[in-house]
Amino acid sequence: MQRLPLPHPIYKISPDPYEPYLGIEFRDSEQRKAYVQLVTCDENGQCIPDQVNPAVEVPWWINFLGCFHGILLCHSFDNPEVPRPTALHAIDGRTGQPLWTVSGAIWQETVDQMISVQVIEEKNIFLDLRTGMQTTISSPTNLKTEIGIPRHYPEGNQYLNALQKLIRYITENQPIGACDYLELPLLIIISYYFYEADKLKNNLLIVTKTGQVQWHESLFLGEAQGHTTFVNWRHQVIYIKDQVYLCCYAVS
Repeated sequence: MQRLPLPHPIYKISPDPYEPYLGIEFRDSEQRKAYVQLVTCDENGQCIPDQVNPAVEVPWWINFLGCFHGILLCHSFDNPEVPRPTALHAIDGRTGQPLWTVSGAIWQETVDQMISVQVIEEKNIFLDLRTGMQTTISSPTNLKTEIGIPRHYPEGNQYLNALQKLIRYITENQPIGACDYLELPLLIIISYYFYEADKLKNNLLIVTKTGQVQWHESLFLGEAQGHTTFVNWRHQVIYIKDQVYLCCYAVS
């Protein structure tokens, strides 16, 4: 179990599908400041605290898209009232230096060293990840690491009741509201809410498929503001505790 503190509430964690990096977005709501940062990990997904990469301040009205080969991609919005990005930006997470900006480009996906973007209506082109220059389609040369993203079960979902019954049976807590759920070959991982002493709590539960609890931890009191609850990546469950701790729990 590993816990890495960050200076402000974490809003998004984005594992790199190609290299052992984690992209982090965190925000200071009082000062209206947003930051992105690259966290270096070992091959098994454990953070390396001694290898500290710089936090980069970015405009408040950005959407952090993800981390690819250590490069952080963001959309910016000139007019917050219009939910359409106006530019695509790339930042070298290892140095904190901006690499390039392409106005009017809307990110679609990143495949290895290429980015598919929409530029005019339905027209798509490909950009080089490191230069932002237009390029042609090429086959990926790097292997992609699978990232386990939990499924969100909102209130009203037909499967939520059965999931809440499972939580109640295992923990004796009375879950309420939505849950996040991820199934691995040997484990089930659930983020859920419940009341304890009139306080709303968010817990993370990791249990084997035979019902044995492997890990059960309180993540937050009240409604968490982060976008990411947890992900599974490189044999680690990566999750956020108290909004400012980046946690790694090793799983097989």
